[in-house]
Amino acid sequence: SQWWSYCLAPHSYLPLHDGKMQVGLNFFNRFLHIDFHAKCAELIDPGAGNEMLSSTNWVDPRTGDIWFASWPVAETVRRVIDRRNHVRVTLWKFSDRKKRAEPFWQGDLGDSLHQLSVSPDHRFLILTELGLRPEESVPAEGPDQCPSIWRRVMEKGLVPSKILILSL
Repeated sequence: SQWWSYCLAPHSYLPLHDGKMQVGLNFFNRFLHIDFHAKCAELIDPGAGNEMLSSTNWVDPRTGDIWFASWPVAETVRRVIDRRNHVRVTLWKFSDRKKRAEPFWQGDLGDSLHQLSVSPDHRFLILTELGLRPEESVPAEGPDQCPSIWRRVMEKGLVPSKILILSL
């Protein structure tokens, strides 16, 4: 069985055009496009390789291009080990007509990229992370078995999630 047979975790939807919508999938490297007129759905490979894709993206109302972000899954694994690791993120524009994506920015940010939006005046791109990683490692035992460790986990809190504001 292929891993995409059991890894689909729908998160959000994005209206496209002509009765279509995109469903953002958590920790996945495809988009799910649903066509309500044709009553069908398909997984769309935007061309970011095996990188994970942001789940809530933005459609340019003028061109119909889908703007999204991607990051290497290996960097998510490294970040599980060290919560403060940066992750190389690439921002893309995907043309549904051309069936291909073109990168337009790359830099260090985080993973678990939640939402990408562009300001109404098209001057800024905003990309938010939904990290929710505890600063301290969480023990396998429950709070009743390790109260001092759990107290430290609660005191240290979460690693701050990142926000990218990019001037366009």
